[in-house]
Amino acid sequence: MACIVFTNCGDLSYAKDRGHPWLLPATPTLLEWAVLELQANEGDVEYGEDKLTITYYLGPKSVEEGIIYCQILYLPSARAEIVQLVEKGIRERFEYTKKMYTWARLEIVTKVTRKELER
Repeated sequence: MACIVFTNCGDLSYAKDRGHPWLLPATPTLLEWAVLELQANEGDVEYGEDKLTITYYLGPKSVEEGIIYCQILYLPSARAEIVQLVEKGIRERFEYTKKMYTWARLEIVTKVTRKELER
């Protein structure tokens, strides 16, 4: 059984006094939370059989317009119909996200990598 011990939890002076800003509490915005949920549930950062990755992130128009960006990065050898099916699936699933975050908009950015990964 593993055990994790937290010391000075909730003591903000510890973080401030020792110059540890990463220990200060922060509350994510609804926009940030939506991106975190999407990346955790649907993000795929490793090239698999489909030869693509999916990454959700905040971009230049996110704060002003509520846009969540989704990058589909695929290898040159990926089949076009697979990339299109993945994009269609992302758009369809995002409709469920919009039920919770009605203000959210999705912008998909599709890019091909320059070369195959070395194995």
